[in-house]
Amino acid sequence: MSGNAEHITRADIISGHLHRLQTMHTLLSVNIPGKKQYYNSMLISIDDNKHHILLDVLHPDSGHQALMQEKSLIVSANHNGVELGFKSKVEALVNDDGKPAYRVLFPAKLIYKQQRQTFRASVALDNLIPVEVDDNKKTCAGHIVNLSSGGMCLQFENPTAINFERGQVLNLCRFNIDKKTVFQSSAKICNISTNKTQRLTRIGVQFVDLANADERQLQRLVSQLERAMIQRSNKR
Repeated sequence: MSGNAEHITRADIISGHLHRLQTMHTLLSVNIPGKKQYYNSMLISIDDNKHHILLDVLHPDSGHQALMQEKSLIVSANHNGVELGFKSKVEALVNDDGKPAYRVLFPAKLIYKQQRQTFRASVALDNLIPVEVDDNKKTCAGHIVNLSSGGMCLQFENPTAINFERGQVLNLCRFNIDKKTVFQSSAKICNISTNKTQRLTRIGVQFVDLANADERQLQRLVSQLERAMIQRSNKR
């Protein structure tokens, strides 16, 4: 996260935000330090004493072994136009009503950032979806971290072919929705963050002049991903 983010350290306020994520079955995007891929999870419960929280096992399953070895995780979520994020550590793998779950230390700090109103609740993607962006001079290839019908977060390996700047309009963002359908639109860069350690750059973009048919197509994809994750959580 970058820009005018607020750092919240009061446990009662952090707990309030986390309870909203839990109640709304909000998808969590989880990154393991040192790894490039992002995984889905959900918040199962919050300890009343604010000592720990319970998270659903990572999806896809490939992230589980890496998390159990590293024990550290970075969690982010989008809820009602607000981006939330925190870092924590896994205390143990536990049994929650017959299903595995991670007992995670209650976050000491929550990063809170108000996003543009045009952005909707984003969905972390199960599998990496390649994307290409073009500034009319150069093309840069990366992948989608999360997606909504109004915009998306993209990740690229440094150095990038394009010198990204906030407010810059990319002439073309292109990715495959399925084997037959290619989505493409111009997009405006809203925020940029760089992780020098992992040599990665993330940009948040807002689609520009999106046709109604394209917006409906994206919304169907987002809804499909949301339903799949909620169904998985409800099977617990």
